[in-house]
Amino acid sequence: MERETRDIDEIRKSKDIRYNKSTIERYVGYGLLDLGNKLYSADDRLKVAQRFYEDYYFSRLETVSSTDLSKVKVDRSTRYDLSPKIVEARVRFNNAIRCIPQEFWNVICQIVLQDKDFSFKDKNKYHRAVKRHTIATMLCFGLDRLIEFYRGKGKF
Repeated sequence: MERETRDIDEIRKSKDIRYNKSTIERYVGYGLLDLGNKLYSADDRLKVAQRFYEDYYFSRLETVSSTDLSKVKVDRSTRYDLSPKIVEARVRFNNAIRCIPQEFWNVICQIVLQDKDFSFKDKNKYHRAVKRHTIATMLCFGLDRLIEFYRGKGKF
């Protein structure tokens, strides 16, 4: 008997499987990705954040390390070539980084690439809400720049 293949959204909506949402998906659920430019929706921002993370992941920048060139490789080759897909992802990721202003980079990096939310130590709920709103606004403006880049309007 063949297993039935289901769409990922169907799996997430089913009640028998628990799915932990990413930080950016939680921001969409809270309605915090509707704060930037009105030309773009929260769904557009979510898609561009996922695309940006895919470029980061496929560029394999988190696995980059220095190689000891004094050691001889087993196959005795001295070539350290990367596949064209990795090179394309790295170029696209580096160009996308150039489109993000420096003041938005920390927010984009922490929420999109590291999948971490900001923690606030304030006891006052109002101050926490203001800080969360400020961070969400910065995130939206940074994602708007990425949307422009991936749609071909970005300047770098």
